Amino acid sequence: RLNASAAQCSTGALLRMLRHGGSQPRNDEGASHFARRGKNAEAFLIMRGCMERIAEFQKVSFEQFAKAMMDIFGESAELERVYAEIALPRRATAGSAGYDFRSTVSVRLAPGETVVIPTGIRARIDAGWALLLFPRSGLGFRYRLQLNNTVGVVDSDYYDSDNEGHIFIKMTNDSNEGKTCVIERGTAFAQGIFMPFGITADDEAQEIRNGGFGSTSR
Repeated sequence: RLNASAAQCSTGALLRMLRHGGSQPRNDEGASHFARRGKNAEAFLIMRGCMERIAEFQKVSFEQFAKAMMDIFGESAELERVYAEIALPRRATAGSAGYDFRSTVSVRLAPGETVVIPTGIRARIDAGWALLLFPRSGLGFRYRLQLNNTVGVVDSDYYDSDNEGHIFIKMTNDSNEGKTCVIERGTAFAQGIFMPFGITADDEAQEIRNGGFGSTSR
């Protein structure tokens, strides 16, 4: 689904931008400004509103968040304050593909140790798109911090599940260098990237999801 501004972005305009090294021809005042400052085509697209806006992050209810935290950590202290301080995922820069997820707990992971982190976040996603989850690049590079399911896939219909579409991230410190990974509450530890997907010509899937991992393969 394109917004009104995005609908104005023609294929021809994009091709012209690519031919001119990532900027529009000089007769476009906005493009000239970006070309002079060395900005890339992506920044220009964002300025013109040509990125598709296909999703919205929201917080799950306090009740859902508190239940998840109690189930995993058995803690109830300061949960209301922790919930109030949950920040919706944001991109760090105009050119970033990933939306940063911040930890709701402080954890210390020795090599081989695993943690499940309730993010307190849900995502409303347009049909035809999915949210893919990865570790933050720096954490993966330094500690081999990995998602236990390799890549997390959040489908658009997960939003309507009984758990409100609550996104959980399970990670393991897979360091083979003996490094302990410390993640402080409120720091970015994972990133989500929205991706479109297609279906086969004979696809007839009609099942309705109601749950998280494995809920469509029972």
